[in-house]
Amino acid sequence: MMASSFRANLTPHSIPLPDGSGQYIPTGSFCAVHLADAHRDSVRYPDPLRWDPSLFLVPTAEFEVRVGKLGFVSWGGRRRLCLGKRLARVEISIAVAFFVGEFDLAVVGGAAVPENRPDSAGIMEPRERVLLELRRWEKGL
Repeated sequence: MMASSFRANLTPHSIPLPDGSGQYIPTGSFCAVHLADAHRDSVRYPDPLRWDPSLFLVPTAEFEVRVGKLGFVSWGGRRRLCLGKRLARVEISIAVAFFVGEFDLAVVGGAAVPENRPDSAGIMEPRERVLLELRRWEKGL
């Protein structure tokens, strides 16, 4: 299962689910959370299949209440954060900075970018094939 988080309840007691449903994860049980499901919850995200990075740029108080602490779980949550999170963020920042500093990227022919859809791992991808043109910046710009 791609983009999932697996956990085992190794405590001596059942753990209540945080949604107030009264359901529990019994001692010795395993559970799996498909991360894409958390990111497609229409209660937390009014249009969950629309790619909108502005949601996360400067979260508003209303967004914080609606989405909550585990509404976005890109690196895990609470005590179970990804150990490589900091290194990955530095690597991503360096790669993007070099890419943007060296290349100009445009959709071929100036076409509009088509709507997105989730792939099998829950990652958004264009519904139609998109051709991109990559040009190295001219020196001296």
